[in-house]
Amino acid sequence: MNELPMIKLEDCKDGYLYFISARNAQIGVYRKEELGFVISRTKFSDNYLFTEYHWDIGQIKPDMECFGTAQPMKEIGPVPTMDEKDLLKYLNEQAEILNDERSNHCCTEPRKVITNPAGSFYRGISLQ
Repeated sequence: MNELPMIKLEDCKDGYLYFISARNAQIGVYRKEELGFVISRTKFSDNYLFTEYHWDIGQIKPDMECFGTAQPMKEIGPVPTMDEKDLLKYLNEQAEILNDERSNHCCTEPRKVITNPAGSFYRGISLQ
């Protein structure tokens, strides 16, 4: 297994699918206007679209620093334009199709959390 470096916020491409290391998903579509990744999230029995913000969101929006939970690891490719229902279906299908590839190319262990100057360490990723 090879651990890939995180892709910087400014290098993410709008509308592209990425392998991500995040709280609730392993793939996501980057949305520049949100500075985050649209993911398929399942909570209890509900499956819905959700945004995980880029780990570095605090560089652009300091008040959002502690909300960055997604670290993009590898660009997969552009995603066709579609409505929310189809995007949710697409993300669910891609998660199954790409599971083995992600295991071979991305870290599967949670990354260590770096505390911010205020001492907050919440990033949604476990400390090791």
